[in-house]
Amino acid sequence: MDKEPERIVLNVGGTKYETYRSTLTAYPHTFLGTMFQDRNRALCHPDGNEYFIDRDGQVFRYILQFYRTGKILWPDENKYKEQCHSCTNAGGISRKELELELDYFQIPFDHDQVGSLSYVNRAAIATVDSFIGALKEIFYKVVANFGTTVTIVFNYRQIPDIYTTQKFEGDIKKILAPFALVDLNILEKYGDEIQSCLMAEIPELVCKMEDANDPVGQYRGRQLKMSVAKSYDDSAIREYSRLGTIHFSIFCFVLLKNN
Repeated sequence: MDKEPERIVLNVGGTKYETYRSTLTAYPHTFLGTMFQDRNRALCHPDGNEYFIDRDGQVFRYILQFYRTGKILWPDENKYKEQCHSCTNAGGISRKELELELDYFQIPFDHDQVGSLSYVNRAAIATVDSFIGALKEIFYKVVANFGTTVTIVFNYRQIPDIYTTQKFEGDIKKILAPFALVDLNILEKYGDEIQSCLMAEIPELVCKMEDANDPVGQYRGRQLKMSVAKSYDDSAIREYSRLGTIHFSIFCFVLLKNN
């Protein structure tokens, strides 16, 4: 019997997510971890490599984040309430909705602990998580433009110094702008943990956090350097980008011509 493909598509309520079977089976005691075990393959009826699950496709992104990071990233309810006031079709996700989906997909979490977080702690947690998300966005922007390194010096001037192989310092400053009053404070408190978090969530990332000093040795702030651990795989880019479609079209043309 042929081995099932490692890359799969989950069609959740009409919203499609692409992931790897091994990402899900890494948590064998959950619903999806059990579903994609080899012993249960006869019970699944995919359309090619696509599996339909009749659940909320919008909330499912939080479920998939758990499988990818091992963490439950709770939505910022205050943020979504603001969105709901500003537009009539806002896609707000409540904590209760996520709890229901976590229960359905058999992902364990501490109900009591979630409810016991104070308003102050929830606000601070949301800011730290958003800051980490901004750093990930910056690294993505660098590598998407075939860059390899970006160094950011966070200082008391509230305007970070940015050094990168690409010329989009202005874009990076815009991403960091919402954190101008707190970025250095966050890094001084949680810098080592943020470094570990970034490298855990992005395997291709080499991250180094250290103190930044001026030429006479005076403390300036915290310096974060993010670099690409692996070089770009040209063969993968050719195969999985639209370039692969061109190669396939040429192959079909040659095949038809020869026949």
